[in-house]
Amino acid sequence: MNENVLVVPTSGINPLLEGVFTKSNLQRCLDFILTNYSFRSRATVEEDPSFKQIIPYVLIRHANRYLLTQRTSRQTEKRLHNKYSVGIGGHINDLEKSEGHENVLYAGLERELSEEVLVSGPRRSLQLAGIISDDSTDVGKVHLGLVFVLETGSPDFSVQEPELMTADWASLETLTGKLSSMETWSQIAFENVIAPALTAVKEPVSA
Repeated sequence: MNENVLVVPTSGINPLLEGVFTKSNLQRCLDFILTNYSFRSRATVEEDPSFKQIIPYVLIRHANRYLLTQRTSRQTEKRLHNKYSVGIGGHINDLEKSEGHENVLYAGLERELSEEVLVSGPRRSLQLAGIISDDSTDVGKVHLGLVFVLETGSPDFSVQEPELMTADWASLETLTGKLSSMETWSQIAFENVIAPALTAVKEPVSA
């Protein structure tokens, strides 16, 4: 854990948030992060709630399905063993190469994707859908999740670390059935992003 990770002051970002999941003021939140971030020792900030560590958390969608991963027992974090997740992401560190990317946040996002899941085919879109701020746990108090939705035009993908996770496309019904076994952030993302989007697709259009 001897790395420097991107953080912002909790006192500055909190007034822009709307509780556990923020859907509005997203550009203002991004602007604050990009103008107020610093890099600090991860070992230190893991125990310091006066800073929020910024985590890009990418939901990958193709047609009406989302990529659902399951962590194996070989994961470092025992609390996540066999847990399901709809998000790909991790810390942004001070070694990120921002060349070719809009900013350091996107550089970190792309690196995490390349390390965990390689999506083949054309991308249709990549958009920020919301921000997770869950202070109900000690881990949540020091992290902030930027939830992105990546829409891909192809169902082809490959897991880069198959010893650490498995993955497959999942429908709304499958995701609903796995909800209780998902990690907390995935439950929040499902309830606020995935379920509303997929339910809207299924609703009949009025004549």
